[in-house]
Amino acid sequence: MMNRLLQKTAVLVAAMGMALNAYSAPTNIKNIYVRVEAYPTGAGEVYVTTCDKDKNYIREAATWGDVAEMKVTLQENGSDADGSGVYEAYVSARPADGYEFLCYSYEYEEFGDIFLTQDIYKEASTENSDTRQWSPALLPMGINGKGALINVNCLRSDGNTDNPGRDNLFNSTWSETPDKYVYAVFRRIGDEYPCLDEPLPVEEIEMDDTDVKRMHFTYNLQGQRVGEDAKGIVIVNGRKELRR
Repeated sequence: MMNRLLQKTAVLVAAMGMALNAYSAPTNIKNIYVRVEAYPTGAGEVYVTTCDKDKNYIREAATWGDVAEMKVTLQENGSDADGSGVYEAYVSARPADGYEFLCYSYEYEEFGDIFLTQDIYKEASTENSDTRQWSPALLPMGINGKGALINVNCLRSDGNTDNPGRDNLFNSTWSETPDKYVYAVFRRIGDEYPCLDEPLPVEEIEMDDTDVKRMHFTYNLQGQRVGEDAKGIVIVNGRKELRR
């Protein structure tokens, strides 16, 4: 009798564990507040949304404008080219008359008028985490015409990824300020700047004999050329040396 009771208790405990596991959502979910801005202001309009599978978890939807904001509870879908977990959003842009689209950038104030590869968001070719490829987000409606699919993963200080379920998280803590900024960069048609960085190919970099010789000159810390027998701290080939 006691053995049967113990067996029933074990089965009940196991069943309760399975039920709890079935209820608990994955811990890789986040409340993310995304803000997309047109740069410069007045050069175009922007919009942001997410994948169809996540649209039921949009708390605040965006509208087209100079600024578009969305609050959404997202679940991780694989990882990107850098190994970071992917939380998906579609960003879209449309230039105003007289402007053209340049790229989607992480920031713009620090980089001025030239946007480097590392400044630009990568977009995914598909929502399928097994087959997608990543490339710079250089088209206003993305490579598939429905918006550029980007990763809006971010660090959260409120520990919201420990919530027991997605619905609970949706109704819990949200940032008062955006967790992720995206800048849609435009320029006037015919203008040279802002522009994308295009490194000069190696074969096009030429140096004459004077340039080569100048590399071996010796300079002091004031940038003045000195003799090769100069003492103290000198600069040769761009490197500091201590000569005694």
